[in-house]
Amino acid sequence: MKATTAAPLVLVTRPEPAASRFAQELGDRLAGRGVRAGIRVAPLARISPVPLPRRLEIRPRAAILTSRNALPALERLVSRDVPVFAVGPGTAAAARQAGYESIAGPGTARQLAPLLQGHVSPREGPLLYLHGAPLAHDLARELTGLGYDVRAVLTYRQEPLPFDEDTRELLLAAGDAGQAVIVPVLSPMGAQNLADAWARAALPAEPAPHIVAFSPRIGAALERRGLAPALVLDTPRNEAMLAAIETLASRLGGLLR
Repeated sequence: MKATTAAPLVLVTRPEPAASRFAQELGDRLAGRGVRAGIRVAPLARISPVPLPRRLEIRPRAAILTSRNALPALERLVSRDVPVFAVGPGTAAAARQAGYESIAGPGTARQLAPLLQGHVSPREGPLLYLHGAPLAHDLARELTGLGYDVRAVLTYRQEPLPFDEDTRELLLAAGDAGQAVIVPVLSPMGAQNLADAWARAALPAEPAPHIVAFSPRIGAALERRGLAPALVLDTPRNEAMLAAIETLASRLGGLLR
């Protein structure tokens, strides 16, 4: 491996359209702060909608979204006068833009139950949980255990993808040149997809990518798959992830002088 002063490469592996949206936000932030970095969008999962019921058999007291990917189902199935509890600020903002009153959660599905308990009593009526598969956390089961009547509707599936050949060649070249590679990982499924794709592409373990984990739970998921994160966020927020990548890219040689 050669020493290099090349700007780091940020590898964005989220499914589309979230990947391109995140890459644009990151690129604008880094450019505005004088930080150099290449950004490669390389989704390691594909979102595939599933058939939805023609209508709901209940009128929900509230709807729950743990991903923006369930928003099309929300708009099709749920009237605008039903409040929405969203996993984090980004999903909440998207629901508001679609015309719903939305309450933002702290950033992970595991943190939504206490939020709901503070706003809705189990006696007030059923909750509608619009989710994808596979599940990182069975929120419906947790809420049912707390006494809520939860109707869960599968709205999409997340299917893993390998690295495309161009991305694989780019990562191999970065390793040979000593160029740092930064990889944000925002979900347990993202951790699994990254580990599987890295192994399938026969990419070397060294130099290791600089992985930023969105939460301690995701950091633990990476560790279990043999990928040690360089940074683990205490606050699972999009803004915190952008700031962490900026800091890491600056440290790894991307600061303009």
